[in-house]
Amino acid sequence: MEVEFGYVREYNTVRGFGFVSRTFKNKNIYQHRKGVWFHITKVKSNYPDLARDLDAGSYVDVSFWYEIDNSEGEKVSTIWLDSKDIPDQQRNDLVTYIEQLWRNIDNSPSQWLDQVTLALLGQLRKDELNKDRNDRICERKAAEEEELREIESQLGQFFISGMEFRTPGRLGRRSTIRDMEPERVYIGLPEHLNNLVLWVSRKYRKNRLSHIPGGSDVIVEYHDGRAFGYDWIKKPSIYIGSFFAGIVEYASDAFNKLDENSQMQIAKRKIARIFARKYNDDDEYSTAAFVEVWNSETSNEMPWKSLERFEVRQQNQDDFDED
Repeated sequence: MEVEFGYVREYNTVRGFGFVSRTFKNKNIYQHRKGVWFHITKVKSNYPDLARDLDAGSYVDVSFWYEIDNSEGEKVSTIWLDSKDIPDQQRNDLVTYIEQLWRNIDNSPSQWLDQVTLALLGQLRKDELNKDRNDRICERKAAEEEELREIESQLGQFFISGMEFRTPGRLGRRSTIRDMEPERVYIGLPEHLNNLVLWVSRKYRKNRLSHIPGGSDVIVEYHDGRAFGYDWIKKPSIYIGSFFAGIVEYASDAFNKLDENSQMQIAKRKIARIFARKYNDDDEYSTAAFVEVWNSETSNEMPWKSLERFEVRQQNQDDFDED
């Protein structure tokens, strides 16, 4: 049988029965909506003063510990006004349950936890449990922050690996043909980026679609002043998203396991802005304008989500032009 704590919600002075609330567990389908049923006879035997108060209609703020009999629905079988009167085994089980609630930092503490712990274990033990809980929360937070720093460091290494660790020529400015093209190929791009963008050579990109002319150009501007360009990208959202997922070099899903807020923090600390444009052939390339797709100061979604929206808009525009 289980032990509970609750307040008298209703009492019928004529019929001598009432209902007491539950604290520790949610209602089940067999429980009366007003609480657990009890009869005055269970009160009179040990607590006659309380029985007289109930019969007089005074039950506001009346609370007690009780044992539940589930043989015929849910009803009170035994009542204790003081938790010290609860039999040792049942009290020990209850103490274990309460202490587990304090240690479980995955869930927010219930509103009643302070009050019940104080009544069951006293102020000193309640303070100890509260301190232990806060220490656990701090330890987890420190571990999560360390994990974030590690993931961010790995992502940072990937973002700049082409500049610092790849062989010469792996990253470079556009080919001679592109260098000879007019300045208008950078239409829409902030002027200061025109001479900063370093284009990642397609020969180092494994996806075969990256070697088929056409698609989208994506420029990623980082807070450290670097700007990398990727051309002929068929699915910008997937390509850029793969950086964060870690599947390009690190074969790790650590980033995906983070909550969305942590992911956003990393993205905004690393990337300043993302620009993109789409074109179908050389003629369109010469006039296609870059648009700002994502901005760390104003965007409220991950970069690849913004690129997904860009892809949809461009596809809708293509469909409209065909009509």
